[in-house]
Amino acid sequence: MKRFIENDLLSWYQSTDRLPLILRGPRQVGKTTTIRTVAKDNNIDFFEINLEKERYYSLTKFKISIDDLLDEIESKFKRRPTKNSLLFFDEIQEVPALIETLRFFYEDHKDLAVIAAGSLLELVIKKEEISFPVGRVRFLYMTPMTFCEFLLAIGEEKFSQAILENKVKEFMHNDLTKLLKKYFYIGGMPKVVLTFIEGKSFKEVREVQTDIIETYAADFPKYAKRIDYKRIERIFKQAAYQIGKKVKYQNFDSESGAREIKRGIELLIDAMVIIPAIHSECSGLPIDASLSNSIYKLYFLDIGLMNALQKFEYHFIDEHFDELLLSKGVIAEQFIAQHLQQFYGNRQTPELRYWLRDKGSSKAEIDFAIQINQKIVPIEVKAEKGGKLKSLMVFALEKKWNQAIVFNNNFINKYKSTFITNHLKKDVLTTDIEIQNLPLYMIESIKEFL
Repeated sequence: MKRFIENDLLSWYQSTDRLPLILRGPRQVGKTTTIRTVAKDNNIDFFEINLEKERYYSLTKFKISIDDLLDEIESKFKRRPTKNSLLFFDEIQEVPALIETLRFFYEDHKDLAVIAAGSLLELVIKKEEISFPVGRVRFLYMTPMTFCEFLLAIGEEKFSQAILENKVKEFMHNDLTKLLKKYFYIGGMPKVVLTFIEGKSFKEVREVQTDIIETYAADFPKYAKRIDYKRIERIFKQAAYQIGKKVKYQNFDSESGAREIKRGIELLIDAMVIIPAIHSECSGLPIDASLSNSIYKLYFLDIGLMNALQKFEYHFIDEHFDELLLSKGVIAEQFIAQHLQQFYGNRQTPELRYWLRDKGSSKAEIDFAIQINQKIVPIEVKAEKGGKLKSLMVFALEKKWNQAIVFNNNFINKYKSTFITNHLKKDVLTTDIEIQNLPLYMIESIKEFL
């Protein structure tokens, strides 16, 4: 199954001045398979070392010698890595010292292409008190399959191409909406998508999703030194029911205190199984200049896994699609969040921002906010075209940004709106704003409209 990040991996490999690369991301999003695919499709001399399954004597020493490690690799593979090879350390979190040692590949063996992948890296690093070799290692972040990657995988290349090239025609809308419903249920975990492609039933798809959830739960004892693993399991499962809501610790676990719940949430964020959206005042540039890290909401790593935890069946999503979008819009928000987290590219830590006014009589919330082209653009999800946009009105009047994106289930449409309000029953405030209406499935071409 084609992953768009393959192009970035190949560009890195072909670079004349490449740093060692760490491919980061949660478990089972396809990191190992993608690296193998790039090597195979480009006939690269490939060395794969799984540090969870294989033991290397040179990696047990207090100080790792790169030359000794290369000698041992040559002994096991009966050939030595060269400038045309790709040396892959999988599950690198199993040998934390190697993470720090990667810098010496760049300093002493710049001709070698070295890539590593692993999960729970942040947890291991904090536990072992090691540091990433900043400036000597490059990072890429991998997330579940996007909707367009899903379309490619199931043979709907024409629709994927139309979205990415911003060439969607109105006659495609109904078909794309039907496919979107399937993605809402299946999600983007590669093993789940493959199960669907193989012609398995939605019941079997759900069984694979449940297996993946249990795999994540099996990792929780690894967090035990920092928090009781039963507690973090409760927080993990409850997170699926708190999508898009401002975090209130008492909603996650009635048996734990705020400090323990906060620590559990932070661990799950480090493991990349939940995604935080942090409040910004959005008063000026850069958007992160006015962050309030204590005010945030959460999204799940994958919409399919979220629905599995919430026990939403496919027939329910299919029959109640509009209702789920408009009155219970957390599924739509989850979809947008899952795709928007890499708006700034896959070289940055996946992150989201939103705006909240939670005081006084004029409470308001903008689902997401992004910074692009020296402006901040608010993004609303699930509002009907022509419907009430109260929060957007409050935001526009207060912040004076003149462009907004609204995602819903209607076809592409742009219009201008003038918001007028009496401020404190004295001054009349007015502002004009250009609203770009987009169907949810257009999220991957959002930059074309900004």
